Amino acid sequence: MLKPLYDYARRYQLAPPSAMVKKTVKAWVCIGANGTYLGPRLDGEDEYFCPDIGSLANGKDKCNVLVEKYEVVFWKDTPEKKTEQGEDAKKNKKPKDNALKHRFFLDSLQQAAQKTPELSACVCLLEDEARCEQVRQELMGLKVKPSDRISFEVAGTPVVEMPAIQEWWREFRQQFAQHGAAESLCLITGARTMPVATLPPIKGLLSVGGHGRGDALFCFDKTAFCSYGLKQSANAPVSAEAIEAVKAALDHLMSSETLSPTLAGMRFVHWFDCYVPAECDPMKQALDGDSGGLKAEQQAEDNDEYADEYDDEEIDEALEAPLDPDAERLLPAKRIESIESGAATTAIPASAQYYILLLSGVTGRVMVRSYDHGNYSELEKSIQDWRNDVQMVNLGGTGLAKINSLKAMMIRLMPMRKNEKDVFKRMDKELSGITSSVLHAILTDSILPDSVAVRALRYIRNQMASASDEDKHAPVPDTMCCQWLKAWLIRKNNRKEGVIEAMYQAKNTNAAYRCGAWVAVYASMQQFAMRDVQAGIVQRYYASACQMPALVLGQLSIHSVPHQDKIKGDYMKLYQEMLDAVTCDIAEIPTTLNLEQQAYFALGYRQMTAELNSRLNELRRLKKEKQQAEETNEEE
Repeated sequence: MLKPLYDYARRYQLAPPSAMVKKTVKAWVCIGANGTYLGPRLDGEDEYFCPDIGSLANGKDKCNVLVEKYEVVFWKDTPEKKTEQGEDAKKNKKPKDNALKHRFFLDSLQQAAQKTPELSACVCLLEDEARCEQVRQELMGLKVKPSDRISFEVAGTPVVEMPAIQEWWREFRQQFAQHGAAESLCLITGARTMPVATLPPIKGLLSVGGHGRGDALFCFDKTAFCSYGLKQSANAPVSAEAIEAVKAALDHLMSSETLSPTLAGMRFVHWFDCYVPAECDPMKQALDGDSGGLKAEQQAEDNDEYADEYDDEEIDEALEAPLDPDAERLLPAKRIESIESGAATTAIPASAQYYILLLSGVTGRVMVRSYDHGNYSELEKSIQDWRNDVQMVNLGGTGLAKINSLKAMMIRLMPMRKNEKDVFKRMDKELSGITSSVLHAILTDSILPDSVAVRALRYIRNQMASASDEDKHAPVPDTMCCQWLKAWLIRKNNRKEGVIEAMYQAKNTNAAYRCGAWVAVYASMQQFAMRDVQAGIVQRYYASACQMPALVLGQLSIHSVPHQDKIKGDYMKLYQEMLDAVTCDIAEIPTTLNLEQQAYFALGYRQMTAELNSRLNELRRLKKEKQQAEETNEEE
C-alpha cells in the first residue's frame, strides 16, 4: 500500500521538498534590498512550502523556523505579574515558552543568514526592539492575531522561496535526528535510513471521524504496538522523504470529494500505476452509475409514460453533493464522467494495476478499512459485469431503467424514513459494516453478502405496506432494491444461465417467481377495475404473500372474481392469458419462502407489472388507432 502511494507521488511530482510542508502565511514583514523596513503585507490565500520540525514544535524550547506564529516571532519581554494566591500557575507558562521559542527562532535565522546573506536584514530587524515595536503596532492595525503565522519578505521574495533555503534546511534539520538510533531499511523504498520519530499528519478525513489537524498513518505510542523489543518508530522505519511523498499522494487524492467520494462514513480513494484518462476510469462508472455526476433527480428519469407516476428511482436533491468546480484543475486526476460519454483516446497497458483504499479517522489515527489492488482489465470486466447484473426493466416495460449511483443505491439498504433531512448521517452508522464487503464484491465480481438481500427485501415490504391511498397505480417494488436482489441472485448462483434476466421471463419455472407475477396480475386487475380503491390488495396482502404465498393466493383468487366482471373485451382476455401463463407450471404453491425465494417473488412481481404495463399500453394504442380509422371512414 505504501509503495504504490510513494510511486504515485513521484510519478506526478507531488512530493514536497525534504521536511517542508505547505502552509498559508497570514502576513509578510517586507524588507527592501538595502535592508530598509517597508511594512507588513497581508496574504493568507496562497500556500508555500515551509520548513517544519513536526512534533518538536510542541515542546517548550523549539518552534518552526522562518514561518511561525506572530506571538513567537515578535515576542515582547514584559515584566511578569505576581500571581495571586490560588491562581493557576499555568497562566504564566505560555509567555515563558514563547520566550524560549523566540530565542530558538532568532538563533535559527542567524544560522540561515550564513547560508543566505539576504536574511541578515531580518536578523537586524528582530534585534532592534524599536523597529519590532513598530512592526507589532502595524500588524495589530491589520488585525493579525497572535496565533497567525507570519514570515519575512526580502526584496519582494518570500524567504521560504529563496534558492539556498532548502539546502540550508536539509543540513540544519540533521541536528533533530534521533541520536544513537540505529539505521534501518525503509519499509517504503528499501534503502537504509534513519527512521523518522513521528510521521506527518494526513489531512482529508475530518468528514469521516478524522482530526482537524490531521491523522497519523501509523504510530507506536502504546506498549501493545511494539514488537521484538523495538520502540516507537523502529517498529516500522520509514525515511522522512518517503513518508512525505506518501502524505503528498494521500493529500492529493483526498483533495476533493469528486476525486475521493465519501461513502458510508469512509473516503473511497483509488489510483492507478499509470495514467488513466477520466473516460477510462471504470471505478467512477461503478460509483456514479449512468449519472456521470448529475444530480439524483436527473438520474431518476424513465423513458416511459409511467415515469412521473412511479417515482421509485427519485431521490431528494440533497442526496448528491454538487460537483467540485475546482476538480478540473486537480491533476493528474480529473473530474470523472461516465465511460459512455466518449471513446478512450489513450491505450491502457495490459499490465496496468489499480489500488483502492477505504479510509476513516479514529482518535487521531488513519483507519484503513479495506485495501484492494489488481489488474485494470480484470477491474474493467468486473465493473461491466456489475452493470449487467443490475440491469432492470423500466416500469413501462419499454426498455431498461437507468443505473443510479452507488451512493443512491446504498440508501435503499436502510429502513425507509419519510421526510428525513440527513440520510447520509444515518448511512455512516448503519452501513459502515457492510460497505467494504459490497465494494469488494463489485470490484472483484464476487458474491454479495446476504445482508444486502435482507435489507432490500425489508425496504420493499415497508414501501409496499406504506403506499399512499392517493397513488394512481398500485405500488411496485422499488427499482434499486430489485437491482440489488437481481445482482445478489446472479452471483449467489455462480452466474448460472437463466437465473434471472432484466426483462420478464415467461419461461422461468421458479415457483416463487411465478407466485410474485401471479400477485402482480391480481393487483393490476383490481387497479384496472377499481381505480379509486382506498386500500388495495398490495397494501393488505403483499407482506404475507411474499413469505407465505399458499396462505394468501387462494384469498386473492376469490377477491379477484368481482374485478373480472368489471373488465371487458380484450383487456380481460389479456389478464386471463397472463393468469394462465403464470399458473400453468406451478405444481404446488410454496407454503413458506426462504430468503432466495422472497427475492424471486419481488422480482417476479416487478417484472410482471412492467410486462402488463407494456401490453396494456399496446392495447390502448391499437384501440385508439382503430377508433381514429373508424372516425376517418365515417367522415369520408
